[in-house]
Amino acid sequence: MTAYTSYPFDKSEFSEAIESIETAKNNVSTEPHYNEIAKSLLIKYHGFQDVAVGPRVSEMKGVPFDLVATKGNQKILFEVKGARKAWSKSGPTQLARMKLLFEGLAEKGIDVDLFLIQISLSNSEYRLWDTEGVKTLLTDGHIDWTENAYRTSC
Repeated sequence: MTAYTSYPFDKSEFSEAIESIETAKNNVSTEPHYNEIAKSLLIKYHGFQDVAVGPRVSEMKGVPFDLVATKGNQKILFEVKGARKAWSKSGPTQLARMKLLFEGLAEKGIDVDLFLIQISLSNSEYRLWDTEGVKTLLTDGHIDWTENAYRTSC
């Protein structure tokens, strides 16, 4: 069973963001543009509401998510992974931080879902991983639980 659902998208809708990604000097400067694409896709095609950019690094050490949204009464955190070619995935440290955040919020009685959206420009496609798919990633025995994971604070 696939842990995500793939969807095609029309790159022409995002020509300005894609041009900014293509001319970016480094991956860090592409993040706001991938977030812009993700926000639009989530609102337009999946009915998410109140989609906003998550906290900056200065507000939360080791931020393990990029966007926050609601759907009905449910709160959702999104990790956005974008790539010009093929697919970008969360590394072991990012996955460990997601797991710690998810568990920390649950311990505090805060009910949130954690989604992952991967965007591939070369494929004109994106993958949407729901909470169950993300949990599969988080419980996979191949994660390297590095010391850096513990920089996340809830």
